[in-house]
Amino acid sequence: MTEERPTLGAAQSCETLISEAGGIDKKESSGHSHHDLEPIARACLVGEASDDRDLMHLLTTFFKLRIVCSSDGHEFREARDVVFVVKNFETHYMRPLQQFRCISPQALRVLHHQSAKLPHLRPARPIYCFAMTGMGFALHGFIKNDVRKAVDLIHYMNGHVRRTFHENLILIAKDTRCEQYKIAITMGQKVLTMRWVEECWARRDEIGFDARDREFMNKYALGCFGGLSLYFKGFNDDEFKELAQKTIENGGSVVQNLDHATHIVIHNDALATTSRSELQRYGAPQDAFYVIVQWFWKSVHLEICHNEEIFYAFNNEVKMPRQARRARKSLVSPGSEGKKKSRNNRSKSSLDNSRTSGISDHMYSDESLNRIVAPPRHNDRRFQVCMEMLETETNYLNNLELMVNLFKEPLERVLFSTASVTDENHPSGKEQKEILSKQQISIIFGKIPPIIDVHRNIKNSLENLMTNWDSRYHDTLIGYVWAVHGPELVKVYPPFVNTYDEARQTLEDCLTMIPKFHTFVKTAESDPKCRKITLKDMLIKPVQRLPSVVLLLNEIMKRTDKNHKDHECLRQGIVEIERVLKQSNQCRERTDAFKEFLHITGQIEGLPSVVINSNRQFLKKVELMVISGDSCFGEVKARTMTLFLFSDVVVFAKNRIIPGSTHSLNQSLFQSTRGTLTRNMSFLRSSGERKPFKYIHLCRIPDFKLARYEKSSEIFIVKVRDTEDGDLMFIGQANPPSTFEDVISFMHLLCQIVNQSTGKDLRMEELTEKVLSGMKGSVKEENENEDYNTIRKAIDTVHSGATIRRRSTLRRAVSNVSIGITHRLQKITKKISDFVSCIRENGNLLVYLILGEERAALIDTGSGTGNLYEFILKEGGLKQKQKLVVINTHNHAEQTGANWQFSSIGKVGKAHFVEDLCASGADRKYTRLLDSSFDWQVKPYKVTRWLKNGEAIKLGKSLELIVKFAPGHTPDSLVILFPADNRMFVGDIFHQFDEILLTWMRYSASRNDTNELCLPALKEYQRFLFGIVAGVHREIPLRQVSDFGS
Repeated sequence: MTEERPTLGAAQSCETLISEAGGIDKKESSGHSHHDLEPIARACLVGEASDDRDLMHLLTTFFKLRIVCSSDGHEFREARDVVFVVKNFETHYMRPLQQFRCISPQALRVLHHQSAKLPHLRPARPIYCFAMTGMGFALHGFIKNDVRKAVDLIHYMNGHVRRTFHENLILIAKDTRCEQYKIAITMGQKVLTMRWVEECWARRDEIGFDARDREFMNKYALGCFGGLSLYFKGFNDDEFKELAQKTIENGGSVVQNLDHATHIVIHNDALATTSRSELQRYGAPQDAFYVIVQWFWKSVHLEICHNEEIFYAFNNEVKMPRQARRARKSLVSPGSEGKKKSRNNRSKSSLDNSRTSGISDHMYSDESLNRIVAPPRHNDRRFQVCMEMLETETNYLNNLELMVNLFKEPLERVLFSTASVTDENHPSGKEQKEILSKQQISIIFGKIPPIIDVHRNIKNSLENLMTNWDSRYHDTLIGYVWAVHGPELVKVYPPFVNTYDEARQTLEDCLTMIPKFHTFVKTAESDPKCRKITLKDMLIKPVQRLPSVVLLLNEIMKRTDKNHKDHECLRQGIVEIERVLKQSNQCRERTDAFKEFLHITGQIEGLPSVVINSNRQFLKKVELMVISGDSCFGEVKARTMTLFLFSDVVVFAKNRIIPGSTHSLNQSLFQSTRGTLTRNMSFLRSSGERKPFKYIHLCRIPDFKLARYEKSSEIFIVKVRDTEDGDLMFIGQANPPSTFEDVISFMHLLCQIVNQSTGKDLRMEELTEKVLSGMKGSVKEENENEDYNTIRKAIDTVHSGATIRRRSTLRRAVSNVSIGITHRLQKITKKISDFVSCIRENGNLLVYLILGEERAALIDTGSGTGNLYEFILKEGGLKQKQKLVVINTHNHAEQTGANWQFSSIGKVGKAHFVEDLCASGADRKYTRLLDSSFDWQVKPYKVTRWLKNGEAIKLGKSLELIVKFAPGHTPDSLVILFPADNRMFVGDIFHQFDEILLTWMRYSASRNDTNELCLPALKEYQRFLFGIVAGVHREIPLRQVSDFGS
């Protein structure tokens, strides 16, 4: 074995050690030379491999080799026709065998799978897998042991390593400071870390793994600050925190002491008070790099360590480290335009004559300051304000051009270059990724270039006037410049103002969601040309510019003699700019109004398309609880309805209860209905997000005939004309969050619009007892008499709290229970018997779990407020992967709310443990189509078994459940008999009181209303009525009721 040598310098150790580790083909003194080898005829299975019978069969039948076995292979080392088959290359006997021809069972199986012959095997080049076939590498910067390990692993994966890096190799480096790194990035190649080699080896047994995978290589590429230690000077806490985070993300480290730094990053503001010699006095290393912050952000953006010479901090004393100068002298980093220009190419004295109105020097670019006009003889106050006009216009134009030059155009160039690269194996080996899409660039910057064109003309005109101030003093018409460009400004500013919010929001979203864009913006903002102005600040300047122009024009007008020609021009200029501002604001208001209109209409399901019109405006909305109504209004009795008032129509829509929303009932109606909540369930519903409103009716403004209110009961009566059903009337109350006063205001506005558009005299009238008595006395037609009776009944009902029955409608009975919506299940209250457990949900809903010998049964699933499946696994005793049968006693939301968790539909989908999801087959039409009337949303699920009357459900050899149809509470209600436990599960047939039954045909409050269809099932099992009855809302022993006497 080769004797270990002392560790060499990083620059040359890798080349020497690669030779030692076998990176270059050479003769091994202790092994065989290529000329001594014979064709492979035998395979020596070493160690664990000798126990692999499949491998032996493969070697003899496919590769046609004879088999020999050995514990460590030492007895066959002199054989020249043997290949050693080693299963684990990390065993103790692998190191002596490594100089001979070795291969792994994994590689042999891959060759067999590909129907390939045994490759040409060489000594000292064992092959474990083919993940790096055809890949060549060069290593730099690592110590002796790391190099030896890396060379071995690369050889094991059929790669090769060379002493010197060139363009056909992949560089694996420890840090970014070596010359080879600069060569690699100049060629557009990724530089990898040692971690990449280790991760490749960790995945060596994965069939089909390819080390060339671009995403995998990017994950373990050397960061732009890999191996560097950065010291930051002159930054505040927030800036330092962001810079430190980016440094660590990109493979570098942040140091607090100068003597440990490889790079010293200096804030632009600290350059004037900092020097290289001063930093070295405080311990900065002689070979450290002194760079400005733009180097940092440019490196992060390009994902490479950028050339420090371009961003050197002290241009007047450039003293790059000698070794670095030699390494980088002939290199140009991708994307660089050349060396950074001097920050100050002008003297301070050149600014002393500008005499502006308090504008600081740093607000101007080099170009604008070089062209400041010299003070004329007519240096009055008017000249100073006009000069400020020119200076602010120049500064504004420069900001707009910076947005295009530093941000928009570079982004478009990247986009264009990305689109032009069609070859996936791009020569650079570097991914070509767009930073922003074409649409995003257009949204943020698309309205800027037209503004630049107009203001460039304005700036040139102002500059020409100010340059010739003395010679053309009486013809210097500043106001004329703005007045004449008014028509052009009105074309470019409204579109920008109109889309500014979208542009700003898109910018913020991109900065948050796209890290590469964030670093791109930081890089551009660190350019001295930006003068610390952020892109967000630049983007808002067009919004601020015209108001400031009006102020300056007014100031100039105050300082201009009334006899001067410019006085009238200034007035006209102010009028033109204010016209642009007004039109911009009106355009913005129209857009905001239409956005609100689209938002409102987009919330209403089933809204006719004719309602969507850009000329239609949304004005107001109000919520009402419908007490009584004709036709379509009667269908939403005792439910909440929202009226949407538009400029020419009113849309009526039913409110839906969306999970997470809070809706409360009017107190009087809540009492009259005893807090009943309606539900919505459907097997056919789309899994998409539901809209909060459902369209009921559309009424034109002229069709409103009557609007009245009754103050004591706070009810409203509205009558409208309908072309199909004649006059329709509905009665309602304000429903929170709308108040009685809100509805009054809504109705007054409605009457006002009706009167303006039709000339009618529709008024919001109070319905007093005198007016109501007058209605009764003047009744002539049957429908008018019916209106009077309906109104009187509504008033009496609200005062008394009694229930109102709707005319010609059928009220579907639902469980009379107020359900509190929570997001958790309460703990199991008790174990009822050896087989049955009771789960209490939200205090008043019961779910039953029956544990059988072979399978379990779940009776109903509750309202869906928690993860029921996980709950019964953890608390109910259900075993993992135990088959489960889910049975619904009837189709109401508090019985089917969690069905989706046990169905094959939906994201959770526990269907692979659920044998069947069962529902009553008594009335499939009811079960499937009960959707639009109820508002409590149930997620979609799929019934896999429709139960028959008398059907038995086996839970084991001795346990079974018997199903019996019991229509009454709903058409599909059923009861479930459990003979082994002497128990019956009855769902909602028995409810909150022992003697009360809820029926399908009407909402009952007496046992005498029992539906006859329900009785046969109960009489058949009457012996259980005196035992234990397990209900959904109660779990009680049932006392005998006389109706079931025999």
